[in-house]
Amino acid sequence: MMLSCLLISLAAVPNDPPEIDLASALARRGWVDLAEELCSRIEKMPGASAVLAEVAAAHARQQPDTATALREFDLAIARLGVPKTFGERAIAGFLRVEKARRLAETPEAAKAWQAAEAFFAANLAELQKLPAGPAVEEAILDSRLEQAKAVAARARATLGDETLRKKLLDQAVGLFLDFQLDTGTRPIAFEAILEEGRARGDQNDHARAERCFRSVLALQKNGADLGDYLLALHDSAFLHLLRTLAAAGKGKEAVASAERFVKEHPAKAKTAYGLAVQLAQADALFAAGDRPGAILLAQRIAGADPAGPAGSTALERIRGWTQDGGATPAQMLLIADGLMERGLYREALADLRRCVEVCGDAAERAKQEPLASFKRGECFRALKREAEASLAFQDVFKKYPKHELAPRAAFEAVRALIRSAASTRDRRDEDQQEALLKEIEDRGLQGTFADFFTFLRADILER
Repeated sequence: MMLSCLLISLAAVPNDPPEIDLASALARRGWVDLAEELCSRIEKMPGASAVLAEVAAAHARQQPDTATALREFDLAIARLGVPKTFGERAIAGFLRVEKARRLAETPEAAKAWQAAEAFFAANLAELQKLPAGPAVEEAILDSRLEQAKAVAARARATLGDETLRKKLLDQAVGLFLDFQLDTGTRPIAFEAILEEGRARGDQNDHARAERCFRSVLALQKNGADLGDYLLALHDSAFLHLLRTLAAAGKGKEAVASAERFVKEHPAKAKTAYGLAVQLAQADALFAAGDRPGAILLAQRIAGADPAGPAGSTALERIRGWTQDGGATPAQMLLIADGLMERGLYREALADLRRCVEVCGDAAERAKQEPLASFKRGECFRALKREAEASLAFQDVFKKYPKHELAPRAAFEAVRALIRSAASTRDRRDEDQQEALLKEIEDRGLQGTFADFFTFLRADILER
């Protein structure tokens, strides 16, 4: 659907003012706050309604709360109003599909999907009444393809009702085939072939799915220049082919194809697409039984994209692949780091404990436990459990006083205990704080925080 959204937004209004183009580009790249700032300046410009809706939809997709996201989608639909241009009609359909997709398996989902289907049916009926011409014909084809893709999207969102899911997938495949018969060798026909392959993959018809993806890949023969649209289809087909090969038990073939891509296109290796290819390669390695190789590659992806979607997905893969054991302490730390970056501190605490548990000997424990304990302290602090945070930080310098983190851990342990005492106002907590401060001084762990500890000592003496 992201490809469709990109094409829709680019085609919404010809010769848009620069501000409209910029707002659309910002929304597509995830810089929604900046896009929204521009909206107040462009809302009265001709042709701005489609971009305003696109920005509102982008904001809705970023909302973690479903109810808030749905209100944002309703706002986007309201901003668009009654669609007039072909581009606005396309975005109106897209918004309804995205809203239904967000509802997932809630009771309201079926009604939302029915509303999307009704919109596409009504839109097609209106388009077919217009005077024939190239622009109208193109709009009809776009609407037919989006309608078929919406049926496939509903099938993917349908869990627990296998009968309905199968019926929807059969319907989607039929619509894609009919579309191909009517479009011949036009570029848009290859998008239908790609989507047919995805639907057949959902049906576990791997042989026919592979055939579809290879048909799209055949577009680029002898280094042919495909243009942006067909190149995007080509790249998407390659990714889906890798996943299909892995699902069909051809993991080694998928791994070889991905390795060949990285070797032949080194400049793309660190792009979002290159990382997605390598993630598919990691999945194929795991499917082929090479779990250590899959984990190692996923670690490299997480390191190359620590704050991005590929890195987050790679960490999730590692966590899933190591739940039954077999992970190294370094891998468990990496997983915990990824969870902490996403604010999942409780989940990170479990992996930090496992990190210490899977250490093979005392040497490995001495290497990993100080960092794991320090990160546990950071997790407890983020959860506002200051007393537990202090104990975790104390574990660092009490067990490993010569570790490079020991002075910093001592500083953080005292800070956490100060906050805990301030919240309880219990004299015993203040006594504990004084005892901890004396222990740090006796151990000579003040380090670069000596001035802070001197200030605390003076404060205690004054009290």
